[in-house]
Amino acid sequence: MNKLVIVGNGFDLAHGLETSYIHFINSFWSSLNQEDNLELINSVITINEKYLSNFPFNSILNFRDFDFKLRKYVEDSGYDFIENQYKCINNRTSGFEIVFEFKNNFFKQINLKSLENWVDIENEYYSLLKSIAKRKSSSYSGGKEKAEKEQVKNNKLAAIRLNKEFNEVKELLKSYLINKVHSKYDFVNGRIKKFEKFLSFFEIKPLNLKDSNINEKYLNEFPREDYEDLLDFDNSIITAKGKNKLKNFLKNSIYQTLFLNFNYTDSLNSYLKIIKSKSYGDYLNTEIIPIHGSLLASGNYEINFGFGDEMDEDYKAIENLNENEYLKNFKSFKYSTNHNYKRLLDFTDSTKFQVYIIGHSCGLSDRILLNTIFEHPHCRSIKVFYHKKKDSSDNFTEIVQNISRHFNDKKLMRAKIVNKSLCEPMPQDIRFTAK
Repeated sequence: MNKLVIVGNGFDLAHGLETSYIHFINSFWSSLNQEDNLELINSVITINEKYLSNFPFNSILNFRDFDFKLRKYVEDSGYDFIENQYKCINNRTSGFEIVFEFKNNFFKQINLKSLENWVDIENEYYSLLKSIAKRKSSSYSGGKEKAEKEQVKNNKLAAIRLNKEFNEVKELLKSYLINKVHSKYDFVNGRIKKFEKFLSFFEIKPLNLKDSNINEKYLNEFPREDYEDLLDFDNSIITAKGKNKLKNFLKNSIYQTLFLNFNYTDSLNSYLKIIKSKSYGDYLNTEIIPIHGSLLASGNYEINFGFGDEMDEDYKAIENLNENEYLKNFKSFKYSTNHNYKRLLDFTDSTKFQVYIIGHSCGLSDRILLNTIFEHPHCRSIKVFYHKKKDSSDNFTEIVQNISRHFNDKKLMRAKIVNKSLCEPMPQDIRFTAK
């Protein structure tokens, strides 16, 4: 049976890579005085160094820390802080020069709301987009028809600004991942400490025929009607005796493992290099689809950061506005610019497959894509590799709850999700070699 491995940001985090939203946003505030990032910083905030020359930039940890120290600095310097606009001005000069100000309202919102995950950012974008689309005129003093046309125009301008601001945040993210993650670790040579822990999930080994409990545990991950095919494949593995013979058998097998990579980093490519070198273990033919693009790619393959829940009840109303600006950052339209989504559909349509969830929250921002996978008749089961924390708590139930939102048929959902006793935690101590 094929394996479809859905890989999210938790995979990179389990490898010690600083790729979370918190890593990104904290790095922004702690790097304000770094000259190599000034252009991107200046696109979202204004810092007037003439008035902030003595501000302790080097000691900033995060936005909360910046907020606290800025307010104290403003108070000690005799400037005015305008709370509702979140900016401070020098009121002792003619013209009231700005000392600090958010230029990007979307960036301001995600900082003030103290969001924690990438899916939260995409959800916040969609929430703001919906609120813009729903705005209606409160005054018809010049006539209802004229007022409504003016409101439509204003809404479009607001959507244009939101998309511009969202794109600026995307560029900040891209810069952070390239300069603070990709440049730091050796993804090219695939040097990974304890990589065997992850690859063991995919290594092909025959079932232990002397231990019926092991056989039963494995088979219970699938519907009963699949048992015969699974055991036939297992018998074929046993028949292919000898290491070289088994590798040849797997090479010519109709089955494969497909990694559907939602990350922007190249971390997964290091594993593909190990698998294809055939120097460790035996695997099905393995490929990667970077469904959300890649950091170092351009044009049709650049990173796809946006929203993807076309099942949302408000989406149809937005679509009916007949204004493409509102659809600019929906992931589905980016999928159509390259062949990666078609490759995924070809895979799901070809034969039965089991889904592995590794490091993906299964949030609503990827809903239409995940629904296409999960409710496909060839999807036989969904196995979650959860994050077990140091205090022994884990996020298994949270992931399953998120998965359920991608199913229209809840009975089908309950039948496909592999129960926790048959699932495993994702190792958290695998590490890439730093450059």
